[in-house]
Amino acid sequence: MLTLTIDGAPVTVRRGTLVVEAARELGIEIPVFCFNERLAPVGACRMCLVEIDKMPRLQTACTTPVSDGMAGSRRVAVHYIFPTHNRRPVFEAEEFRALIEKLLLQIAAEKGLEVIALNVLADHVHVLIRKETRRSDGQVMKLLKGASARYFFLSYPEVKEGLRSQSLWAHGYYSRFVSKNDMPRVVRYVREQRDSEG
Repeated sequence: MLTLTIDGAPVTVRRGTLVVEAARELGIEIPVFCFNERLAPVGACRMCLVEIDKMPRLQTACTTPVSDGMAGSRRVAVHYIFPTHNRRPVFEAEEFRALIEKLLLQIAAEKGLEVIALNVLADHVHVLIRKETRRSDGQVMKLLKGASARYFFLSYPEVKEGLRSQSLWAHGYYSRFVSKNDMPRVVRYVREQRDSEG
C-alpha cells in the first residue's frame, strides 16, 4: 500500500493505482474525457492535468501511477489572453484600465480563481490564473468576460454606445497551461507586455 496527498488530504491506495483513481477514493472528481477503467490509459484529451510535486511539468491524472509520498493538486496555472471586440483600443484611458483590472481581480476572487499576474493593455488582457481542473477554460472566460463587461458598461455606458457591436470582448481567447518550471518566465512575460506603438 502507498500513501500520497491530494489537495492536502492523505489517502492510502494499492500500488499501480492511477492518480485519478486515488482522487476518487477521497471523493475528489478530476474531469476526464478519454479515460475508461476497462481500457488502457492514453491521456489524449489533457482534461485531467494535475500538478505533482517534484515533477517539472503538469501530468495527466489518468495515466500517472501513484508513488509513495507523492503530493499533488488539482489546481493548475493557466495563461489567458483575451482581446477586446475587433481589437479596438478600449482601455487607452488609465481610468478604464484601472476599472477593468479591479473588476477582473474582484470577479476572480469571488469565484475562487487566484490571479498570479494581470496586465490590461489597450486592446487585450493577459492574465495568469490558478484554477481547479474541474473548471474549464470556457467557464473561466465566461465568468471573467461576462461580468467584467456588464459592470464596465454600467460605469461607462458611453463606451458601449461608441462600439459598433456593443460588445466589449471578442468571442475567442488563448489559453495555455503553465508548469511550475515555466511560471517565473510566464509571470515576467505577462507583466512586461506593453501596448504596441502605431
